[in-house]
Amino acid sequence: MPNSQQRGRVAELIARLEDTLLDGSAPANAQLASERELAERHGVSRNTVREAIRQLEARGLIQIRPRSGIFVSDRMRTGAMPSPWAHLMGSSPARRDDMLEFRRVLEGATAYFAALRCTDEDRARIMDAMDRLEHAASRASTSSCTKRSRSPRATACSCTCTAASRRCCASTSS
Repeated sequence: MPNSQQRGRVAELIARLEDTLLDGSAPANAQLASERELAERHGVSRNTVREAIRQLEARGLIQIRPRSGIFVSDRMRTGAMPSPWAHLMGSSPARRDDMLEFRRVLEGATAYFAALRCTDEDRARIMDAMDRLEHAASRASTSSCTKRSRSPRATACSCTCTAASRRCCASTSS
């Protein structure tokens, strides 16, 4: 059983190797350095490397192929198992915050360019989807809703029912 100092080294090495996996410098199915090389590179013992590799393999991040080496698992990118990505994000608040910040920037820019390039038909489809979403949300807190969107393709209500009113605006007007 490793002592607390060795557990700290193992955890530190795991974090470094996870960073390598996350930043894309070791793509799926890529072979990692040998145990000896990893020990020299990170200034730890081979036992520390073995334990870190064992834990990463148990989480599905890497694969050990006897007589071939240590390889990055392709399961992290294909979703073929409970998500190691989710585990990596959940285990590190700093990583999670970085990823959320990245997504806010990327998704905001994507929405901006989509808005610049959208057509009238795109806007109509988005409005129809919003109508259906609002209707589904209102239906969860109201009895029924019969008021339909002005869009000829709409299949849902476009009212502004609220949970606080406990009834649909269509029931008070025609």
